[in-house]
Amino acid sequence: MIRTIKLAEYAYLADVNIALFHTTTEKENSDIQAIVVKTMDVLKNRENDRDAAWVLEQNEEVVGSIAILEKNEKQAILHSFYIENAYRGKGFGESLMQTAISFCQQRCYQEIVLYVEPNAVPARNRYAHSGFTFQGTNTKTVGPLQIVEEEWLLALT
Repeated sequence: MIRTIKLAEYAYLADVNIALFHTTTEKENSDIQAIVVKTMDVLKNRENDRDAAWVLEQNEEVVGSIAILEKNEKQAILHSFYIENAYRGKGFGESLMQTAISFCQQRCYQEIVLYVEPNAVPARNRYAHSGFTFQGTNTKTVGPLQIVEEEWLLALT
């Protein structure tokens, strides 16, 4: 079942995002943790209806998530997309993705953008399958780290 996230579940989203960063970059960094916590605070304290987060629940356990953050009037950022390993390949990713895309269409966003580490192959495959196209690679500095990320875009209009 996909449902709107509950306040107590934002810790799950934060933990997943931090773990994904550590897995894909093989680096630990307190600056990344601070960014993730700040992003979760934005979601928790959202004051408009253009940001949202959902979880996938199976057997009363949260096993996946996806979130949308407003970047600007025309563009949303897809964030916190994750499915626990045991639930991958069963259509849950597509369902979560469609929930986020429908939300963006209802809010009249024109595009959804996302950022992903280049070696996050399962995520990249899911994005391509959902119609996102690779836009390029960016490098940013987070504390002492140089982080390479890919930008993917889905046009909704």
